[in-house]
Amino acid sequence: MNTNRRYAVAAGIAVALICGISIVVFSLIRQSEYDVTVLVPPGPFHGIHGSTFAPDGSLYAGDIMGMSVHRIDVATGAARVIVGPPEGMADDVAIAPVGSPHAGTLVWSGVGVGRLYARAPKGETRLIAGDVPGVNAVVFAPDGRLFVAQMGARNNILWEFDLTDAKAGGRPPQKLWDETGGLNSFVVRDNAIIGPQGDTGAIIRFDLATHDVKTIATGLTWPTAVKADANGQLYAVDLEAGTVHRIDVEKGTTPVIATLEPGLDNFSVGANGKLYVSSITRNGIFEIDPTTGTERTIVRGQLTAPGGVAIAGSGETARIYVADMYTLRAVHPRTGAVETVIPMSREGIYPGAVSAHAGPNGDHLILTSWFVGRLEVRDRLSGNLVRMEKDLAAPRDALELDDGSLLVAETGAHRLLHIHADGSRSALPAAFADPVGLARAGEAVFVTDAWSGTLSRVDLRSGQASLVANGFGRPEGVAVRPDGKVLVVDSLKQTVVAVDPATGKQSGMATVVPVGLEGPPPQNPAWIHNGVAVAGDGMVYLSSDTRAALYAFTPRR
Repeated sequence: MNTNRRYAVAAGIAVALICGISIVVFSLIRQSEYDVTVLVPPGPFHGIHGSTFAPDGSLYAGDIMGMSVHRIDVATGAARVIVGPPEGMADDVAIAPVGSPHAGTLVWSGVGVGRLYARAPKGETRLIAGDVPGVNAVVFAPDGRLFVAQMGARNNILWEFDLTDAKAGGRPPQKLWDETGGLNSFVVRDNAIIGPQGDTGAIIRFDLATHDVKTIATGLTWPTAVKADANGQLYAVDLEAGTVHRIDVEKGTTPVIATLEPGLDNFSVGANGKLYVSSITRNGIFEIDPTTGTERTIVRGQLTAPGGVAIAGSGETARIYVADMYTLRAVHPRTGAVETVIPMSREGIYPGAVSAHAGPNGDHLILTSWFVGRLEVRDRLSGNLVRMEKDLAAPRDALELDDGSLLVAETGAHRLLHIHADGSRSALPAAFADPVGLARAGEAVFVTDAWSGTLSRVDLRSGQASLVANGFGRPEGVAVRPDGKVLVVDSLKQTVVAVDPATGKQSGMATVVPVGLEGPPPQNPAWIHNGVAVAGDGMVYLSSDTRAALYAFTPRR
């Protein structure tokens, strides 16, 4: 992939609230055929993860999909980016304590790229380690020692890092514990680490002197963080259950003090003793009073990292389905109300794209995840799993055909894969470099290729491809309008283009649209799939990766 391509940021969008629905005025989006509205308003982040309080009382928090570190005022909810893409990708953040050798230094873990970064209070960002797959929790001890945990099938390791440069006498990283059981965000006190083991659902104590491990509490589903207040009281969050817990060390229990929804990733304890919980799926920060369990929203969004979109149903049952990276959402096309169809879970698919198919085999939603290399077919009405296909190479999009077979844009293998109804697999003869989006039109499928910048038509009977149009920057989402024209989202040029499939002629439907967040190397530049869908009445729906929003384009009559 061309790793020199930089992500672009859409600009010049002003929002006015009219009748409870956001009406957008696009000062730089040029379009003549449609009126444009914000159906789901922009969110503040792209899912929020690890956090820590700075001495001045501001909260620093990591954003993996948005590749940013944010500073948040918990009194007002105001947030601004401190470290932006691509270096800012952070699953966890920590600040060296006052009085320690590197006081005020910000450290964060680039989990998706296996990198550990640090930034001194008045210095530049520097790479501490560049080959730490699954780097996750980063925590400072009160004396300034830095502890870092890796997580993954082959990388469950706890390290101690020295921030002092090697030329100035800094020590190399010290491996403290192998096979940690999925140790996640933890607290250091009394020369021991107390944290959650995601693999066992337990809270453990790791003695830093003897390396002895002791279970101090059990009963959680997928615990992801443990912190302590000023009095030493321990708390935990459970990502899958969506619960906040008090840890009773003497009894070994974890009573629930608050229930939100699945997707709670981390939290920090404020000077006021309240817990500031980060939610990936609610895309925000929530204050929890540990005495009463009362919840207060600090800042949040409706969507997290919206990718592929699909339309299914009719009338009041019609919904726009959004692959929201951690969950599957359904949006009401008239009101913009957002529902969670499939919540986040340990075994979740992390959907990047979604398509819909109502055929002889049922009314289905087809979900793909480049993140876990999986495809799922779900019953649209019940949400029940109908079929699962694993071990795919970065599938970016998929369609179900009338015979029950599946067509997959398998980006990692640079091909279109046909998964037959009996589960057997065969590659279509058509050659692609980076197939991303798929759209059905009769006995043909339109395919975008992000690397070659092309739109092609593939004949489903022969499997052969013919070029329809080229010259795109990074084409991703694709859909067919009722008039037969093909819409293509070009995330690099920030345009939606209408293509006449008979002639290949392109006309700009909208330009400078809010898309174009580019993935960091070695990830695919497409990163979050910029999806587009067309309803039977000609309405067009576009997901925005840069703004975590959903836009509606209404045809002018």
